[in-house]
Amino acid sequence: MLQDKHPDNDIYLPFVKSMHNILSAAEQSGTVKRIVFTQAGAAMVHPNDGDTLGTDMNMPLNEHTPVHSGLLPLKPPFASPHHAYCAAKAQCMTILKNLRASGKAPFSIVQVVPGTVMGPSELISTKIEARNKMDRMSRALLFNEPKPRYLFGFVHVGDCARVHVEALDKVKITDDEIPDWFIAAASSDNAKSGEQTWKEAGNAIERNFKDEIASGTLTVGRDNVPTNMPFYVDSVLTETKILGHDKFKSLNECLKIIAEWYKDLA
Repeated sequence: MLQDKHPDNDIYLPFVKSMHNILSAAEQSGTVKRIVFTQAGAAMVHPNDGDTLGTDMNMPLNEHTPVHSGLLPLKPPFASPHHAYCAAKAQCMTILKNLRASGKAPFSIVQVVPGTVMGPSELISTKIEARNKMDRMSRALLFNEPKPRYLFGFVHVGDCARVHVEALDKVKITDDEIPDWFIAAASSDNAKSGEQTWKEAGNAIERNFKDEIASGTLTVGRDNVPTNMPFYVDSVLTETKILGHDKFKSLNECLKIIAEWYKDLA
């Protein structure tokens, strides 16, 4: 858990140092042609906003969404692990964006911002382990566990992996076509709020898993809407350039896959 870590020593400094170490090692190798970095939507919000961002999902999260400018001057010591995480992501994203734009690196740089990664794991074999390690969105909707604090979209683990791997293809995505960041998450319907999206997901679970709900295997958390859902996801560029016009799996598709996997575990 993020809250169990030291803000400076366990979060901020390792994030920043690891980025610089990767860049240095790649440059010294002389053979690296492209690096893909995983980033986070947390760079687009400021912890000082608290739980005031709402669930209207009325701001776009796409390749042009800027990091929160208020995070860029922050340095240790940090007020909380959340401050350290958001600042580290925002600052690393900005450094990499500027380095790519400068043309000084001997390799190209792609940044990917995933939503919450959802899906089965082949490393898990029991229901207890699956529930303990499942993402918070799935636990909230499938087991009525406490609602998550933030949601910046969602992505099936297979789709997320595919984006990272195919982003390395310099033929599919030439260096001059790389945006600030690719968004790896299913596009939202910007006509719907977070509450509507969540309730529709709960309704779909009820339709597809009546027996599991009746037996108590699943408990629908239709009202566990995340506290902060400020963005609607626009991942059209990622789907077009990286996925060959394939669509990301939707929230309902992800939940169905996870629920079916869970009910079949020992």
